Amino acid sequence: MQIALFVIPFVVIVGWTFDKDMTIDFPPYEIYLFIVSVFIVSITMGNTTSNWLQGILLITLYVMIGCGFWFENVVDYVS
Repeated sequence: MQIALFVIPFVVIVGWTFDKDMTIDFPPYEIYLFIVSVFIVSITMGNTTSNWLQGILLITLYVMIGCGFWFENVVDYVS
């Protein structure tokens, strides 16, 4: 959460420098992915030990997020 609170304003400021209109209006799909990924990572990191199944869970989550963004229907906002 701390990374997201830093990265989002930083990306908006970088967008301003490149004259790219950035908005913080995220599609619901991205919000759901963020919530699910925070939940899964917190469960995985909550244990003091780790095993191969937790590693596979994190890799699968990473691949699912990548595939989701690859096939996402992006709508351009006209300002």
